[in-house]
Amino acid sequence: MENCRPLIIRFGAMGDMILLTGLMQALHARFGFACDLLSSGGWTRPLLQGNPDLGELKLIKSRKRPYPLAPEQWQLVAWLRRRPHGPVYICDFHSQDKLRWLLTRAGVDPADCLYAREALFPADAPWFDRWKIFSGLAPANYLEYPARAGSYPEFPRLSVDAAAQSDVTAFLRDNGLTGPLVLMQPGNKRTLKRGRLGVIGDHKSWPSTNWIALCRLILAEWPEARLLLCGAPAEQPLLCDIAAGSGSERVHALGDRLPIPRLLALMTHAHSLVSIDSGPAHAAAAVGCPTVVLFGATELQKWLPRGPTKTPVIGLQAMAGEPQLVAQISIEKVFDAWRSLTQARQTQP
Repeated sequence: MENCRPLIIRFGAMGDMILLTGLMQALHARFGFACDLLSSGGWTRPLLQGNPDLGELKLIKSRKRPYPLAPEQWQLVAWLRRRPHGPVYICDFHSQDKLRWLLTRAGVDPADCLYAREALFPADAPWFDRWKIFSGLAPANYLEYPARAGSYPEFPRLSVDAAAQSDVTAFLRDNGLTGPLVLMQPGNKRTLKRGRLGVIGDHKSWPSTNWIALCRLILAEWPEARLLLCGAPAEQPLLCDIAAGSGSERVHALGDRLPIPRLLALMTHAHSLVSIDSGPAHAAAAVGCPTVVLFGATELQKWLPRGPTKTPVIGLQAMAGEPQLVAQISIEKVFDAWRSLTQARQTQP
C-alpha cells in the first residue's frame, strides 16, 4: 500500500486517549501502517509508548490560539506537509473549523479527512464502541480499503514494558510496600483546583472525609493490606491529608512518586483500585486491575472503563437529580462494591 499511513487527531484527557487505542489498532490493521497521532498533554507519550499501533506522536499545547501568535502551529503545519500522506481521522468534536483550516494550510486534501460527528453514533453507545463504528468508515479517497474483520479489540490496549515492571518491583521493595495493595484515586484534573478538593459545582468530587472513612473500613476488613493513594504531584497535599486522617501507617500518599510508567506497572500488581471517574480508572481496567468507579453527572454507560475478560469493573452512578454529584454516593455503597471485587476474584476459575 502507498500513501496509506493513518493520522489520528485527538486532543483528549487521559481516559479519552486510552479509549482511542481500539481505533488505533483497527486502522493499523486496515491500512497496514501504525497510526501517527496529533495530540496534547505531557503524559500522552509515556502513556502510549510501546504501543505497536502508534507511529509518530506529535504534541502541541494549543490548537485554538490565533495562528500568527502560535509558532508551534507553524511547526505543526510543516510537519503535516512532510509526513507521508494517508487517511486523517479527526476525533475531536470541538474546534473542527480550526483543525480544518490547519490541515488545508498544510496542503492536506479534504477528501483525505474524516470528521467525527455525533450523528454517526447511537446516542447511548459507549465511547469505546463509537470508535469501533468510526474505524469502519473511511475518507472519500480511501473507500477502496475495506475494514479488517475482527481487527477491533474487546478492550483498550496499554503496554507495560519490562523496564517499568522492574522499576515498580524495586520501588515497592525499597519502600517496604509489602502485602496486598489497594489503590485509590481521589482526584482528577477537574476535582482538584487550587490545592483543594470539592470546588463548588464540581460533580466528580467525593469528600476527603469519605476517603478517610473508606480507608478505615478497608483496613478493618483486611488489616494486612497497604492502601496506596495515587494522583498527580499537584494532588499530593490532598493525598497527605487523607493518609494522615486515616490514622494508619499502612496508608501511603504517592502522588509525587508515580510517573505514568510506574503507575501502570503498579496497577498490574494491585489487588484493586477505587477511583472517581478518571483516566487512571480506565488505565487500571485496561491492564486487568479490578476497579470501582464513582460517577457523577457523567453517564456511566458511555464511560465505564473496560478491561480483559473476567476483570471486574463496577460503576456506581450518583442518584438522578439536579445536580447529580459523586458526593451523593454513600461510603457504605462504595465499600460494598469494593468487597464484591474480592468475591469476584475468588470465584474466577
